[in-house]
Amino acid sequence: MKFVAIDGEFDQHDKKNVLVKISIVDDQGQILVDTLVNPRVSIDYSCEQIHGIKKEWLSDAPSVD
Repeated sequence: MKFVAIDGEFDQHDKKNVLVKISIVDDQGQILVDTLVNPRVSIDYSCEQIHGIKKEWLSDAPSVD
């Protein structure tokens, strides 16, 4: 593996960005990671409106820790 691409989806908590989804793909196009992330804080409304990610989906997702 030579290269990877990383994409994250973020939302807001107290005017700070928090990660709610991460995806990692290698240079062959194989998905290495594609998961929701529980930010363990309350988030603003934009998560669902912009990314299509419902807040309730995040409660069972792994945390960043």
